[in-house]
Amino acid sequence: MNYILGIDQGSSNTRAAVSDETGNLIGYFKTEGACHSIHGMDKAMGLIRDASLGALRMAGLGTCDVSILYSGMTGADFPDEYELLHDEIVNLQICKHVVVKNDCIAALRGGTMENYGAIVAAGSGCNCAIISPTGEEFIYQYFVEDAMQGGGAFSRKIIDAIYQAETFRVPETRLTNSVLKKLGFPDVMTLLRNDVEKKITPNQRLGIVPIVFEDAFAGDEVAESVIREMAIGMAQLIKGGVLRFNLQEVAFDVVISGSIFKGKGPLLIETFSDEVHRCAPKATIINAVFEPVVGAVLLGIEQIAKKITPGILENIQKSSIRFQLKR
Repeated sequence: MNYILGIDQGSSNTRAAVSDETGNLIGYFKTEGACHSIHGMDKAMGLIRDASLGALRMAGLGTCDVSILYSGMTGADFPDEYELLHDEIVNLQICKHVVVKNDCIAALRGGTMENYGAIVAAGSGCNCAIISPTGEEFIYQYFVEDAMQGGGAFSRKIIDAIYQAETFRVPETRLTNSVLKKLGFPDVMTLLRNDVEKKITPNQRLGIVPIVFEDAFAGDEVAESVIREMAIGMAQLIKGGVLRFNLQEVAFDVVISGSIFKGKGPLLIETFSDEVHRCAPKATIINAVFEPVVGAVLLGIEQIAKKITPGILENIQKSSIRFQLKR
């Protein structure tokens, strides 16, 4: 029996899942995230080792049982990094057969069984990838500007909207009281001072992101505008891929994945969908069925079995529920 070890490493989490060749997930482990180019290679590799060994322990397997390790990784951006990360993972001595891809590619497979399509993955950061029907691939990587970087960008826009309301440039907004309460600040001036002095931690910033969805759902005009701005920006990433590969009249899946798309209410997804369909009317917007680590497993199975059969997909569907890996 062949066993597949799938890895999904992002800035927030490192996940590992073990499956047999028939698609039965039998082990899973989650730990903190890292990016080798930001947090250091030692930390990134240490977390992959820990997650891998944890998943294998749950599966009752050892490293000698792993036929392939398929890893989707944040920070796999430039051509030389793929070879570097491949060699570093091989050196962990978990498996000799290692495939490294950008984490967007694993997330894409978590949403579609087609060999082509597009994805926007938006969590604490944001990335976008497009694969054409002929197999051409484009990953945005660092082409995604700071103003579009997932939860980090959302929190910046939320705080800026509060400042704009405080200075009468936009209407009064529920965001002000909601965010002040969440951060424990008595007034906007205190928020401003802590912001300027960089005393608001990244986790605190990410913690205010759900608020914009809640307040927008309650009808707050300013919160709605923040969400629409982000949705239109993410749709523009897809539009760029459509123009690059001439997909205007092609039917393809656009997968949305990541915690940002789990926000309360339909506004983000509906606005994103409307904008995508302006340039690609035949595109189908799909909320990813599986977490990206399952996408990595599926890609690993394809390396061995060459195709995902209905039986394999059925097994993945059933066993992913056990580990809460079905979105």
